Amino acid sequence: MTGTASDEPAGAVFPRHYGAFPANRGDQYVYGELSIAGGCLRISYIDQVDREATRDGLMVVWPMGFGTQTSDGVVEVTGPDGRVVATAGQTLRLSGKKVLDRLVSADEWDWGGGEVGQCGGPFWLVGDEVSAMRAGATGSVVDDDIFLPRLYDQRGPIISPLAAAEGRLTLRGGCLLVETPDSPGEHLVIWPPGFNIQREGDDVLVRNGGGNVIAQVGDHVMLGGRSSKKGADYPGECPGAYFKAYTVQRSPAR
Repeated sequence: MTGTASDEPAGAVFPRHYGAFPANRGDQYVYGELSIAGGCLRISYIDQVDREATRDGLMVVWPMGFGTQTSDGVVEVTGPDGRVVATAGQTLRLSGKKVLDRLVSADEWDWGGGEVGQCGGPFWLVGDEVSAMRAGATGSVVDDDIFLPRLYDQRGPIISPLAAAEGRLTLRGGCLLVETPDSPGEHLVIWPPGFNIQREGDDVLVRNGGGNVIAQVGDHVMLGGRSSKKGADYPGECPGAYFKAYTVQRSPAR
């Protein structure tokens, strides 16, 4: 049986918020499994610092325009265009922000037919990115000449990346590199899950999991994540030092 997207909850309470998070803020994400508990759709993750605090996960509050449907008994989340963007049981990367119960009035949200207070917080207010994750790293080739390695192995929330890389985004030999003033001078960028490349004329654009353009080749960018000076060979013949980007932002050229 194939379901139809609806504004009414289909198998799970489905609150939606009216907020608008600016695209490319890139400062808060949660990685975890989308699950249903007591009719409440939650993102369940393990905080490496405080495991007890996140035992029950976060109640997910979706943006307006999102909906739910069921397919073969599985709850699915649809985006504004009706496309399925997530299913219960998937591991996801969600942008947005965490909100504690005491800091929000739940009756300010659209509960889509559910009852206010039926599902308690803390809450995760979803921003502009909803990306499914898979185990391991993979890459995609666009127009047979640009390699896009993507990272799928993160867990838990990422609020403050451990390192930063700032420089010009460059395309060389089919490899997307960030040129930095520090040694080793350039890094192969390993992008977050859900990121893709698109060509528009002579421009090479990088889009995030929400479909928003967050950078293009030639831009000065700021990446947050982890760097490595070890050589790392990825499919697509892009060896060398690399930078695992958890967050991506355009920044003014210096």
